[in-house]
Amino acid sequence: MKRILVTAFEPFHQHTVNTSMLILARLPHEIVPYHVTKQVLPVIYKTAFEQLETTLDNQQFDAICLLGLAENRPHITAEYLALNIQHSTLPDNQNNLPNHDPIITNGPTTLQSNIDLKTHLTNNPYN
Repeated sequence: MKRILVTAFEPFHQHTVNTSMLILARLPHEIVPYHVTKQVLPVIYKTAFEQLETTLDNQQFDAICLLGLAENRPHITAEYLALNIQHSTLPDNQNNLPNHDPIITNGPTTLQSNIDLKTHLTNNPYN
């Protein structure tokens, strides 16, 4: 069976619950053809990446889905491009406030999803 890693984030800022955790909790452990591995990441910039990196170094996955809270968006959105930048206007749960810092030093500026989101989300009225 294929394996997928799905991550969410713990609560932070004014949110006593992070909706990404609620979605993660409701996911079954199998979504055919995938076995689902779930991981809640801390809202601490450096620590979150280190924990994710450890998981990826120790286990093999066929797919990865990273969930997060975007409080100003009125609906679920899929992103096909990840930026190698840590930046926020809000401090994390240890009061760190990165200002356009790289996540991976000397890493690529962007990473693009290898999933054709346009095809898969054509019937989704929100994307």
